[in-house]
Amino acid sequence: MLKTLSACLLDCQTAVKDKKYDVALAALKTALQVSRKNCKEDYVNILDHRVAVYLNMEFLDLAFKDAKSMVRSDQKDGRGYLRCGQIERLLGNQNAAINWYKQGLKRVSSTHRAFPSLQKQLAKVESQLKKDVVFTKANDPMLALPLETVEFILSYLTYREVVGMTRVSRPWNKLFCGLRPIIDTIDYGAANKPVSAHMLRASLRKLRVAKSITATEMDKSGEAFIIKHLQVTTSLRELSHLELKLNSYPLRNLPWSKYNLKSLVLSGLSAFDGKGFGIEHVRTVLRDCPRLEALSVHNLQSHAALTDKDLNCPALRRLVLHDPSKNGVISQMTSSTLETMPNLEELSLRGVTVVPIHGLAIDLRKMALLKILHLREMQWRVSRIYLPVMLQDLRLGDQGLMANTAHPPEESFTSLTNLTSLDLVLEKHWPEYLAASLMPAPGDTKLSELRLSVNPEHADTVLQLLGSGSARKLRLLKLDGCQWLKDNHSGIFTTHLPELEDLTLGAAAITGVFIMDLIKAPRSRLKKVQLTNCNAVSGDIKPWAQGHGVNLTIKKPGITNGQRVREAH
Repeated sequence: MLKTLSACLLDCQTAVKDKKYDVALAALKTALQVSRKNCKEDYVNILDHRVAVYLNMEFLDLAFKDAKSMVRSDQKDGRGYLRCGQIERLLGNQNAAINWYKQGLKRVSSTHRAFPSLQKQLAKVESQLKKDVVFTKANDPMLALPLETVEFILSYLTYREVVGMTRVSRPWNKLFCGLRPIIDTIDYGAANKPVSAHMLRASLRKLRVAKSITATEMDKSGEAFIIKHLQVTTSLRELSHLELKLNSYPLRNLPWSKYNLKSLVLSGLSAFDGKGFGIEHVRTVLRDCPRLEALSVHNLQSHAALTDKDLNCPALRRLVLHDPSKNGVISQMTSSTLETMPNLEELSLRGVTVVPIHGLAIDLRKMALLKILHLREMQWRVSRIYLPVMLQDLRLGDQGLMANTAHPPEESFTSLTNLTSLDLVLEKHWPEYLAASLMPAPGDTKLSELRLSVNPEHADTVLQLLGSGSARKLRLLKLDGCQWLKDNHSGIFTTHLPELEDLTLGAAAITGVFIMDLIKAPRSRLKKVQLTNCNAVSGDIKPWAQGHGVNLTIKKPGITNGQRVREAH
């Protein structure tokens, strides 16, 4: 005779207490046979007991399968959700258990006997999750990095930016104040107020070793202090960079050989009653600083000529000498002196005349690495310059340049195949060593910037240069004193200058038609146009140009910010 359902469930409970799980499962199997057909309550009750047996046997997968069957059988019975949440917690899935409890609370009636249990278990799990959260102290990534990595990052920042980073926090201040550039650099290049002697003294006291000193905004006390410090201090043997701007005290008689200078930059007023920094001091620096890589003097005094042939400057890469004096005495240096600087990459001379040794020609071809050459305000008498082949940036004024057509050049001139920027101020002759045939070939041209201020008689030469193909990659063009430029020349610009973006014209005889032709050209890249003293161009074209994405500026003499007078047509 078959037992009743209650008897089978009681046998199951007794067997579980005795840990006879096989007997318990057999009793539940019998219970399924005697249970009422299509009765959800009996089926869920039996599965609930079997889940308990499987949990005691640690068969979590079988228990989870029956628990899900309980939910599927009757979604309004809370026992299935309780069992699923229980098993998820045993599996360590606290968030999944919370989802089961929330689903039960959503679907089970509040009057169901399992509803309070669902609420209790949900609150219990959520509380446990909050306790399990470990609030770790945030680590500063900068402090966790190796010092080599931090120094690498700081090498890409300016001194002012690094100083600003020391104010972020105390740990950062402690870290950065022990690293370069804080421990070996003074940089007052962007000071908001004049630097005093007290400020310099305090900054020098904080340095471990002085390798770089920059002070371009000093008062009189600061200038006097820094000069005295450089003269008497013996702790500057590692000084590699020195940049000063002196307006009240001249810089001279320093023990240059006691420094380890690689870069020297001097500027400021030059009116020191003949006691300023002159060519003879340049000679001393070049002789006493064999490791010098860059020398820039912007307040040079005219005292002598630099004619030394025995200077040895193999490390020098950059030489900038500017003499702003207008007293009629010109600083000089011979071309043979330049030959002592074979690795020079940049040479900029203003008011310093290069004197040729033989004849009227200067040969710079031995300076094979020279890429930047700026020669301005030079009272020389030179007919030819043989330029280096690697030259990329050339700025040249023709003061003293002489035409020499009577005698052909002894050697062929250099083809400027690497030229990227050309700036010429020519009042007289167009140099034969800058002929259009020596400019870059159309297929290989790199010329992107061209600035010309030439005599009107060279108009044909300029137009030939613009239309030769050498200027096809020009992005910037500036023409001063171009009275010869007219509207009918716009075709040269639209045809041969397809990449032009920035155009500046001075005193051109053009009208607004010229500008409209350039802007309306197919695939025009023009973005900025500046016109100076182009009186025939009406200001009414400015809104039209701006509507086409071009910033047009028109400057005319005698016009202020008052009311604009509209031209009558």
